[in-house]
Amino acid sequence: MEPWHRPALVAAGLPAVVANQYPVEDAAATAFARELYAQLAAGSSLGDAAREARVAVGRDLGTGSLGWAVPVVFARDPREPLR
Repeated sequence: MEPWHRPALVAAGLPAVVANQYPVEDAAATAFARELYAQLAAGSSLGDAAREARVAVGRDLGTGSLGWAVPVVFARDPREPLR
């Protein structure tokens, strides 16, 4: 997906898009997804869930990995819980 597609999808009506800025390691993607969905299931907003998922990537992969910085969230309102 081209980088300019992501905000365009939100502008076109999607409530949110979660994407990667660059290729991502499998371990980082797994850690991010696991924590993101756990946080969303617990009722966190998308913005809070993404933050906690990034923290989980850093914790699981260590400080030598930049995998925590690869995922990005585009949302109309990242503070709102998904329904």
